[in-house]
Formats: sequence, structure tokens, C-alpha cells
Amino acid sequence: MKIVLFLLPFLSFAAPTPFPWPVAFTINFLSNITTGSKDQTHAIHNTLYYDWNTKNQAVVHGPGAFECAHFYNTTGPCTLLFTATEMYRLLHQPTTKQQQCCIDLTNLGTLPPSWPSKTNATYLGKITDPFSSQSVEEFAWPQDASPMGMHSYLESIATHCPVTFTFPVHDGIQDYHFDTQSQIIGRPNATVFDLPPGCLGTICNK
Repeated sequence: MKIVLFLLPFLSFAAPTPFPWPVAFTINFLSNITTGSKDQTHAIHNTLYYDWNTKNQAVVHGPGAFECAHFYNTTGPCTLLFTATEMYRLLHQPTTKQQQCCIDLTNLGTLPPSWPSKTNATYLGKITDPFSSQSVEEFAWPQDASPMGMHSYLESIATHCPVTFTFPVHDGIQDYHFDTQSQIIGRPNATVFDLPPGCLGTICNK
């Protein structure tokens, strides 16, 4: 017993890391809630579709979302479609003078399901998410990991489902508040990743 007690102070326990994402799933989320941006008006309904089998991810933003208004100057919805190696932007009605479908980023593809657990996230402890009142574990990425500053991630203790992802925008803070009850595990309908005719391989004019 003396030996056991002597060794206990020297035992160390690794800090928790975020759980990997499911290989394929769909989940709804709200955005435009915590931001200093002039684009903040009300909560915007959005949906994330993810399928690592095909290396596709689609973030479908509703009308008025910060990403659509700030980056593409449209009051309508927009979709960010990630392939294995690049990100397309799809603008919907009402249209703007910008290209409706093209490759916006050539070096940003779909991240693998292991991305939350394989990053250098710092574990901050267990808290109650102020938006959903769920019990969560909080993680953060250091400010020097991104030129725009700190990113944080809340994960459900009960289900390990993503609850909140917070990241800086040019003039405020943007939050994605995931509706954990809406998560559907399994491959989304493949049509959500379809590109309009003539869009494949088209790079956006800058």
C-alpha cells in the first residue's frame, strides 16, 4: 500500500480531446447570433451535410447569413461546397453580379472526421452552454493558430455531438449553434453535393 500511495502523485492523465465526427451525418445550426457585425439581424437557419466517403461537405446558409452577405454581397442564401481539395461557392436567388458558382478557395477541402481530435485544441473544462443549456466540454485553439484569432468548440458531454463553434469574423464574433436533436447519422442524399452544369473546375474571378 505504501508503494501505491508513493506512486500516485507521479501519475499523469492526458487532457480530453474533442471526439472525431461521424463519417457521415447531417445537422442543422443557427448563426448570426453573437457578432458585432452590421449583418446581425436575427438567427439564421443553416444545415451542414458531411460525407467523408466521398470527401464532400456542404454548408447551406439561409438568407441573411453573414457569409452570404459579407463575402458575396447577397441577401439570398448561399452554399459552401467542399470537395477533397477545394471549396465552391454557390449563390442562389436573388442573384448578384458575382459568379453564381465557382471555386472560391483552391486550397481548402473537406477535413477528415478526425480533425477535432487531431488538432492542438486546449481543454478548458466542463461548462453549461449559455445558448442551449447543455452540459458541454469546452476546447479552444490558440490565437496564433489562426491569423484572425481564437476559435472555440463546445461538445456535448452526453453525445459528443458538436454544440457550438465560435470563430472571429472581420468585425465581430460568429457562432454556429448546432441543433443536436437534428443530427442524423448516415450519408446525406448525394444530390446535395451536385454542382450546376458548367461549374465544375471553374475558378472565381477575383
